[in-house]
Amino acid sequence: MKNALLRSLAAALSLLSALLLLGCGDNREALPPVVTQGIPEEAVKSSIVSDGFTIDLHLTYAEIRSYTGKDTVVTIPGSAGGLPVKLIGEAAFRGNSKLTKVILPDTVISIDRYAFEGCGALTEVLFNDGLEQINDYAFRNAGLTTLALPDSVSTIGKYSFYGTKITSLKIPESVSRMGKYAFYGCTELKTIEFCPRLSEIGERVFYNCTSLTELVIPKTVLELGNYAFSTCTSLKKIVIPAETVKIGEGVFVGCDALTVYAPAGSEAERNASRNGYRFEACDYDALTGGEESGA
Repeated sequence: MKNALLRSLAAALSLLSALLLLGCGDNREALPPVVTQGIPEEAVKSSIVSDGFTIDLHLTYAEIRSYTGKDTVVTIPGSAGGLPVKLIGEAAFRGNSKLTKVILPDTVISIDRYAFEGCGALTEVLFNDGLEQINDYAFRNAGLTTLALPDSVSTIGKYSFYGTKITSLKIPESVSRMGKYAFYGCTELKTIEFCPRLSEIGERVFYNCTSLTELVIPKTVLELGNYAFSTCTSLKKIVIPAETVKIGEGVFVGCDALTVYAPAGSEAERNASRNGYRFEACDYDALTGGEESGA
């Protein structure tokens, strides 16, 4: 009985210590977990064609399968066959050379792979609150010049905005990581606002974003993946916190104008020394004024 009581007391103390560390160890509040609905796997029951859309009807939702209409500005229907449209299906608009603007209804939860890939004239999408997933290659090589993602988005897939022409980016608050190559080759991208949940900037996510000039990495980011900012040729200044404890291979290769600012003794300093990057020791909070976002 006594041993069991001691074990219970030890477990309680351990839990209390963990909660104290979580709540105040780095003066940041733990964010609640992201709760998403997701798209259930359901067989297609039937299909309908309406206003140029081919729409698959599942048990509980409808899916935009393809579009053959001639409109350049397209409003996605919110329902079909008595079901909410929750999914823009795989390759639904792929290669549409006339599409310039898309308006999503409040019902859409997911944009599937390749949905708007290669839509070179598509400059704007009005995303809906409630959208959760932007899957792999969804807008690769589309003509997007503006990007306003809602804070409901939790998934940004690999290659999802590869080669688009966006000039600014605000990463939604519900995103903790992004798929590799997500914004590779966005050569017009000038500013990035990071979110307080982001824990990793993955492999080649911002590779060859040649218009970036200054960045501040937030304290939540623990890892910079391989070649994350490689060949960002205009990047002159990046501020990295001591909390970033893993920095991958070739992160700043080709960033010849860059100076890395980070606390003395940090992994960023060691990485700069190993790779011959210019480095300046700094007080992260003093330099950023407490702001943890892109310049």
